[in-house]
Amino acid sequence: MRRPPLPTAVALVGTGVAAVQAAAASIDTSWQPFANPPPLAWLVAPFTLLPFWAAYLAWEVLVVAALLLAWRLAAPGAGWTKLAHLTAALSLIAVVLALWLGQACVLVAAAVAVAWWLLRRGRDVEAGLVLTVILLKPQDAFLVPIALLVAGRVRAFAGWALAAGLVAAIAALTLGAHGLQEMLRDLAALEGVALNHRYAVSGTLGQAPWVLGLQALLGLGALYAAWRRRASVEMVICAGLLGSFLLTPHLSLQDFTVLIVAAWLMLRTAPPLWFRFFLLTGYALAVFAIPIGGAPLLVVEVAWLAALAAGLQNHQDRRPQQDDP
Repeated sequence: MRRPPLPTAVALVGTGVAAVQAAAASIDTSWQPFANPPPLAWLVAPFTLLPFWAAYLAWEVLVVAALLLAWRLAAPGAGWTKLAHLTAALSLIAVVLALWLGQACVLVAAAVAVAWWLLRRGRDVEAGLVLTVILLKPQDAFLVPIALLVAGRVRAFAGWALAAGLVAAIAALTLGAHGLQEMLRDLAALEGVALNHRYAVSGTLGQAPWVLGLQALLGLGALYAAWRRRASVEMVICAGLLGSFLLTPHLSLQDFTVLIVAAWLMLRTAPPLWFRFFLLTGYALAVFAIPIGGAPLLVVEVAWLAALAAGLQNHQDRRPQQDDP
């Protein structure tokens, strides 16, 4: 008996959505859409050909490998010191949630680390291409390419813009007008769920016009910090990541996995002792992020950005650590 042809990715995704809706109805709970961008759906679609647990385990292997790659490239030091950074990261509830839920933010964190590694070696175009992975979860790092442009890394920005523009065009064509409308509707529905922006600026300060103005100023501050610290690609990337977190309206706890890469890169620049204690304070707040909420973490982000914009060090930056993964 001849086997039927494999279902298309679109049919598979549609079947999955219907199954989740049915499951939600069966346990008498509300249906909440997951407005993942098309590139993430393309990446996940092949896994739907496997049984659920096999697909989950395969995806988890990919996500864990991405975290290990980010750690191997970005974390400073060697030996036990480097291992301590991995242990500290795995002790955060944000990272645990990101791994358990298979969040794409881990893939974005790995892409940022790889892009930094390439930029340090003068391979700007390749770094820009790698940053296209940001499209899997744009809110976590969308300002990084713009920060690189402001810092004079034109080739990196051009590589990202060309690749990201091509992917966006293909996504728009595959969705069509109706699909784009559905995606915008789902995004609007998600904004009505408080948990989705509890750790964003809007989740802490509300959505009044003055908050939007404040966010605009913070975004400009991030670009100014990227320009001022343009000699240090580590600090440019940190400014872009912080600006992304302060501008986005949609931010979950697990997204803070990306900021761990920022902390690792900052430690590579041999910052002053007071800033190391500052990062340690931010880490302690992240440990208790669920009970204390997003306000303390927001203060850390703004203070971190202010330190970058103010110069952080009065003397010339010391050469980053030279351990080469």
